[in-house]
Amino acid sequence: MQEFARNVAAYPYGVKECKSCEKCIRCGDDNHLLPSCKYQPRCINCKGNHQSNNNLCCALVNKTIQLNKYTLDLMLKEGIIKSIDEIIRPPVITPFSGNELIECDDRFKNLINSLIDTKLRDQNIRLETLEQIKNQHSKEFAEVKTDLNLMKNEIVEVKSDVRQTRIDVSKLTTSTNNIENSITAILAILEKPGSRSIQLINSNHHTTLSKKLKIATINVGGINNNIDLIITHNIVCIQETWATTRIHKTGRASGGLAFVVRIQDSAV
Repeated sequence: MQEFARNVAAYPYGVKECKSCEKCIRCGDDNHLLPSCKYQPRCINCKGNHQSNNNLCCALVNKTIQLNKYTLDLMLKEGIIKSIDEIIRPPVITPFSGNELIECDDRFKNLINSLIDTKLRDQNIRLETLEQIKNQHSKEFAEVKTDLNLMKNEIVEVKSDVRQTRIDVSKLTTSTNNIENSITAILAILEKPGSRSIQLINSNHHTTLSKKLKIATINVGGINNNIDLIITHNIVCIQETWATTRIHKTGRASGGLAFVVRIQDSAV
């Protein structure tokens, strides 16, 4: 088939009858053969953009059937074959012309470009989403870092407060010890045999116990009427209140409490 296509594919005679020069089965040129061909494919049968021995070329198939018509008819009559398609199957598609191939090529390029654009657009959306997530996480990390720094500062302040509290407690303990020492010293003085302070305390204590303690529950005006309470008792409690239902007094209801304590011959 290759020898036939190279020599007589475009002519209605056999190889032995061919007297023309050989042509390239790729481009149809007669100044070189297939091994040295550098041109684009071009069929010498249908002028299509494919090699001359392409089995999908309708012109080549038809010429092959015509040249072998006698043999094929004989094989059909003898029942050797049921159809010519069993030996030579015609192409199911028509070869593309140059314009159709260019159009298909353009459609293919457009399809590829469309797919690439779609993929790039999807990737860009994904990258933008990842960028937004990254920015959000960066913001959250910054806030967490700020919170941690604030917590560190607060911990330092708490430690400082605890340290100051310990110092204050130490000072308070020292003051308490000093007060206890002072009280101990005072008690030691008071407990000395023949101490006049003990005698005065015991005397006032017995005098107070021997008298009935009364509390004046009247207002200040009642002191003049009960002055003997202050004179005859060592401790007098005076209470002053305003009645909540007063009519001629201004201001709001109030009250007070005072104690009169006698120390020796004077009242405080």
